[in-house]
Amino acid sequence: MKKGISTLVATVLVLGFTIAIAAVIMVWGQGYIGNMQKRADATTDTQLTCANDVLLDIADVCNSTSLALGGYKVTLKNDGTKAIDKVMLRFYESQSSVKTFDTVRLVPPGIGAFSVDTKLVTLTGVTSQIKVVEAVPVITIGDNQVTCAANIKKLGNFDNSQAWVQSC
Repeated sequence: MKKGISTLVATVLVLGFTIAIAAVIMVWGQGYIGNMQKRADATTDTQLTCANDVLLDIADVCNSTSLALGGYKVTLKNDGTKAIDKVMLRFYESQSSVKTFDTVRLVPPGIGAFSVDTKLVTLTGVTSQIKVVEAVPVITIGDNQVTCAANIKKLGNFDNSQAWVQSC
């Protein structure tokens, strides 16, 4: 007759394995929850900074006669307490035709807090009048550049058949 382990030893082994597995899950869970909390904090900080400290507006857009064809002067105003590092400008000829310009190519690329700046933009491939101009602010929080997508400003509309962009 073969002898097995006693029920007392078996019970102690099962309890030991259960406690070990529970400890591993707790350690993993604490790290997981900590990482989730850090990401949530960073997202909240970003959204609050964009909502409260970035107040970008497009003051004016005009065809620049001093620039080549496709040249525009875009006057941007930042009434917020946070400096904007750069602005992504989108020029719409129609809802399906858009030209994008990143002000990182300009000096200075951004707009300081409580300031107004005019950007001289040259676009290639413009075949008709610009109907809508959008400005998307990009700021730095910590070491990361963040696009404030909720702060996109728009000037113009697609329904207007008249040229709203005047010469300057």
